[in-house]
Amino acid sequence: MNVMEMYHALDEKTKEQIAEDLKMNMTVIDSKQTFDELLVMFMVMRTLKIMLPYTS
Repeated sequence: MNVMEMYHALDEKTKEQIAEDLKMNMTVIDSKQTFDELLVMFMVMRTLKIMLPYTS
């Protein structure tokens, strides 16, 4: 399952939350990056955050 499929599988509330998180990060991130790249980065970060407790 790729990132876009994962994204589309999310419910609307979660998508809205991701959009909000991305908007907050937009000012920090180079504007040349596409939304898809941001989404991939976000999903990876989100996944790592979920997995981190189990890796230690």
